[in-house]
Amino acid sequence: MPKCEFANNWFVVAILVACVLVTGQVSAADVHAILELASKTYATFDSVKYRADYRCRVVGQPSKSVTRIRLHRHFDLLDIKSLSFHDEKDETSVRFNRTTFGRRFGVSYQTSGHLNEVEGLVPKTGFVSENDRELKRLSLVSFMVQYGGWLDGYLGTSQHRLSEIVAKSNPRIVKEEVVDGLRLIEVEATTRYGRISIWVSPDEGCLIRRGIVRKSGNDTMLLNIRFDSPENPMSPLENPLTSWVGEFSVDSVSERDGGWIADSGTATISQVHADGEKFARACKVVRKEVNVKPEFAEYLFESDLPAGTLVVFTDQLNSEVTYTWDGIQPILSIPVQP
Repeated sequence: MPKCEFANNWFVVAILVACVLVTGQVSAADVHAILELASKTYATFDSVKYRADYRCRVVGQPSKSVTRIRLHRHFDLLDIKSLSFHDEKDETSVRFNRTTFGRRFGVSYQTSGHLNEVEGLVPKTGFVSENDRELKRLSLVSFMVQYGGWLDGYLGTSQHRLSEIVAKSNPRIVKEEVVDGLRLIEVEATTRYGRISIWVSPDEGCLIRRGIVRKSGNDTMLLNIRFDSPENPMSPLENPLTSWVGEFSVDSVSERDGGWIADSGTATISQVHADGEKFARACKVVRKEVNVKPEFAEYLFESDLPAGTLVVFTDQLNSEVTYTWDGIQPILSIPVQP
């Protein structure tokens, strides 16, 4: 996005915030202008590549595990390679995973072994999906959230960014505050994905510096599956969820190529079950070697899964047949004998 457009947007937001402080009144147009700028800020870097360290642990339990990520993204195209360590000092038992979302297929596989050889090992099987545009984007975002998608404005709202969902749900500005010298505007809305509060930074392209998503009752989890539905994959029938809360904060940002991007942050996902059981997971992501708006070769987003590998074709699950990967697509293999 041209710098002049950003400059114009900064000016508009500054005027809006000034009017709010002086008059104490906020119109729907004011709120939507702020949220629109937030969405534009994120969309500016939908083409990006970086490396990152990802740490995740169960709250209350120590953990030495770490996942090292190398991510390439060009809008709906994605290539993620990751190395996962149970103990980052132990190089003998490492899991390598590669997931790609190309023009037609999403392909994922993994191998395990020593750090020096694991990436070159031949996988025994793979997972393949062929999705329409909406499902593809949902799958893409779900992988991104595993690796810190909240830094890009995603958390608990399917394939939509928080700023997009809040903008469509009668948002209101709660207050403006200064936290550690940073000016933040708190915006909240009750949406079909739950009650959402976000804190946007008007001096950083209205990037979301903090967010909270609270779900219960008939709130939507994924696509059109309700929180209280027996089909909710996150809620076991024998002990269903009664609440889900996702909270994140962005710890550091940087200005690159005329816009702002989040470089590190933390997130905590908490859930409570019907019998009172509680579970919480805390994650931290630190990005490095960030390159915005890079040039990518098309083949980069096509899987290198070896031809002949047995695959699970998730769009054609049928116990009567098996599939293999021919290097381009899954093909029907030998029927399973009864």
